[in-house]
Amino acid sequence: MYAKISNSGSLAEWPYDFAALQRDNPYTAFPPGQDVAESFQGTEANMAGFTLVSVESAPQPAHNPATQDCTTQSTPTLVNGAWVLDWTVTDKTPEEIAAQQQQSTSGAKTKA
Repeated sequence: MYAKISNSGSLAEWPYDFAALQRDNPYTAFPPGQDVAESFQGTEANMAGFTLVSVESAPQPAHNPATQDCTTQSTPTLVNGAWVLDWTVTDKTPEEIAAQQQQSTSGAKTKA
């Protein structure tokens, strides 16, 4: 996974993949199977000061699935010099917990 970073160091485009590279360079033929970061070198965006960086996924944090949801954030952030896609843990509402428990209970009765 890649992100396009502006010369000021801010996130310009996420995610940045081969389709985005081709969209940004409609008159350039890129070799099939070549890495996006490799192909990005020498493009107008690269010459204009944009860079392409690898984005890593942070490890999923410990959470209680019965009472919490854990979702991937929609955009990466710069953490200690690396671009990282982190997680958000949110508490479920009492209604969500009750509905989940009811679904588990009715599912268990169906299997029996």
